[in-house]
Amino acid sequence: MDYYFDILGVASILEVLQTPTPGEAKAYLTSRECSLDRILASLTDVTQKRAWDYNTLAQIVINYWLRQAEAIQRWQQSLLHLGQEGVLVWPMCRVCGLN
Repeated sequence: MDYYFDILGVASILEVLQTPTPGEAKAYLTSRECSLDRILASLTDVTQKRAWDYNTLAQIVINYWLRQAEAIQRWQQSLLHLGQEGVLVWPMCRVCGLN
């Protein structure tokens, strides 16, 4: 099964709370910190609840992290600037769930 992962960027908590919840094939996750460890830790709950393959998603996230170092540094700075009001937002989904 193929999966999709991307970091959308930084948003205010209020914006995230006002966003509709996606269907079963998609998940939007948030964190107050932009770290690989935090994102990988969040995969455990999502993969268990949705019967997704943790190892495959973890590898996708790690590869993304290695390729997007500059963007990740910008998001880390944005989170520091927003303080407690900001969260990092990233979607994950099965590729078949994109339609």
